[in-house]
Amino acid sequence: GDPFRINTVRHHPAMPYKMLPAFYKLLVQNTTLSSFALRLLILTVARTNEILGARRDEFDLQERKWTVPANRMKAHREHKVPLSDEAIDIVKLRIRESNHELLFPSVIGKKHISNMAMLELMRRQSKHYNKYVPHGFRSTFRDWAAETGDYQYHMVEFALAHRLDSRTEGAYFRSDLRDKRQSMMQDWADYIYDGR
Repeated sequence: GDPFRINTVRHHPAMPYKMLPAFYKLLVQNTTLSSFALRLLILTVARTNEILGARRDEFDLQERKWTVPANRMKAHREHKVPLSDEAIDIVKLRIRESNHELLFPSVIGKKHISNMAMLELMRRQSKHYNKYVPHGFRSTFRDWAAETGDYQYHMVEFALAHRLDSRTEGAYFRSDLRDKRQSMMQDWADYIYDGR
């Protein structure tokens, strides 16, 4: 069997990846904070809370990576996310627009924008998209990787910050696979941005 087909129980309605480039175009036209947050969530396949809590000092744009500290990760382990050109553009823009330590601060003085903000944005975009949820983009990414690319199963799981056995995980923490992971995330961004 196809190892990508494990975990096919879908609790979060996931947008089919073929619909994603058109949806992303709509997001690009929307310059709200929730739209930037949702774009970064899609590009990095992060969880909602990881995006909402993202701080400017977690991003190293020279090294093209986002290091999410262990205390903000579901698995309680630091997670390094390679950033595509498009993700870097969004982070740069946010850092230029605001000197707040959070990338997506709330205007109402709460810490960050609410965890409903991205969902509400999706519901408002159009009737084609209102049944999908932000968390579903993680499954969208997995389906895209399985069906369009020659990406190793473990590399995809690592990108989603899923637990792997310690030997495999050790290999992915080392730098030898960083270029492969970087190019996978850039392929994903290229696909999202212009469907190629």
